[in-house]
Amino acid sequence: MTVAGIFADKELGKRLEATEAYACLELAKTRRRLFPESGSEWMTVAGTIVVFDGVEAPTTQTFGLGMFKEVTAAALGEIEEFFKRRVARVP
Repeated sequence: MTVAGIFADKELGKRLEATEAYACLELAKTRRRLFPESGSEWMTVAGTIVVFDGVEAPTTQTFGLGMFKEVTAAALGEIEEFFKRRVARVP
């Protein structure tokens, strides 16, 4: 086992991803409350937190994609449509 394997594993990755998702989701909620015109929105799909906080915002992204539940083609389509409706780039 490597040194990294002692300290980092999938469960740690899940906790870190969930923590980042929580912080970005709370930021989007706060922006929406304080600045309703910001268009900040979010949803959960297949265990993935999906946040839109502006087209160029670094918080506009997915969190936990494939880490908590299996991702289906339908779920990916729903996520892509969420971003496309908000004119956010979908790679």
